[in-house]
Amino acid sequence: MDARESPAAHARNALALLTFARDRVRELTIPPDAELLDLLDAARGRCWAVVNELEASRRAPLPAWWWRLYRIAQRAGWLAASRLPGPTEEEP
Repeated sequence: MDARESPAAHARNALALLTFARDRVRELTIPPDAELLDLLDAARGRCWAVVNELEASRRAPLPAWWWRLYRIAQRAGWLAASRLPGPTEEEP
């Protein structure tokens, strides 16, 4: 990993390499090795989970107006009726 490369960028590079490897297996093996393709797909899925987790931690906090709207909806009972998800981050 390059010192300037973020962990998310590193995982994306791994995804690109896994995709390339998967395509090469499909091209060069006749018939394609199903077990090897499954392993590559599983590895790609794990990398996507890492990328999503890393990017979720960098998301901006919810704005103050969202908290006011959420409290109004909660008090009015709209959340139970519509099953709106509540904010997942701590209130500022």
